[in-house]
Amino acid sequence: MLSRGTVSKTLKAGALRMGLNEDEMKVISLRAGGASAMYHASFSVEGIQRRGRWASDCRKIYVHEGRTKARDTAERMAKADFQLMSR
Repeated sequence: MLSRGTVSKTLKAGALRMGLNEDEMKVISLRAGGASAMYHASFSVEGIQRRGRWASDCRKIYVHEGRTKARDTAERMAKADFQLMSR
């Protein structure tokens, strides 16, 4: 196991090599990245929770759909046949 400090230094060094702002690279972002990658690789909800060591549904805040899944969201919403209020 690597210490949090070692992971943080490595992450920041990688950001510098890629020309990114090292101050924006946080170890906590790896949790969201890992959970999101597992979600997109079709891991079970239980598997994601277990790997992230989440006892509750808080894993939901870490899983992100990504740009490809969200690409046509506005267009699909505009085309939806939906009425909140009836006339």
